[in-house]
Amino acid sequence: PNTYYFLAGDFLNPSLLGTIKVDGERLEGKQMVEVLNASDLDLVTFGNHEFDLKEKDLLKRLNESNFKWTTANALHVTESGKHPFRMENENRSDSASDYEIFTATHSTGESIKFGVFSVVLPSNPKDYVFYGDIYDEAERAYYDASKVSDFVIGLTHVAIEEDKEIAKRIPNLPLIMGGHEHNNMLHKVGKTVIAKADA
Repeated sequence: PNTYYFLAGDFLNPSLLGTIKVDGERLEGKQMVEVLNASDLDLVTFGNHEFDLKEKDLLKRLNESNFKWTTANALHVTESGKHPFRMENENRSDSASDYEIFTATHSTGESIKFGVFSVVLPSNPKDYVFYGDIYDEAERAYYDASKVSDFVIGLTHVAIEEDKEIAKRIPNLPLIMGGHEHNNMLHKVGKTVIAKADA
């Protein structure tokens, strides 16, 4: 019951399957959203390759998703200003959050709350995306989440050197689950373990 399924970005693109047309329209990651919806994903962050998509296609994928999105530093640029990216469908109407809070409960009934925050590197600039500073926003989201939880971890999509800098700036951060390089890594900076998956 206390198993959580997180994804550190870069899943909508690039993909050969994403270029296939169905009903005259490219999939553009739709196949990934369907798989992740079916697999009961808890939380995802944006990777830089999510922003390979045109704005209209990314918004479609967000609206199709049943899982939560988080990013503390990437905002949607619209005619009315900068706002968190929104998800709208028949089951939900919410926005990508700076952080999410989860509650793990022991069989004895004891529980613990933990926060998960995210930042994404600004390596793929688009007119419809505003990127805040990854370090400033990581620190802000961490401290905001720590006020309402017992501990906080990171789910980041930045380069390993940036993960290491985040760990230095937030010395009480126990874990960073990272994306971006697509190479298996395990590092330790102070008390922080930085783990990155193969793909």
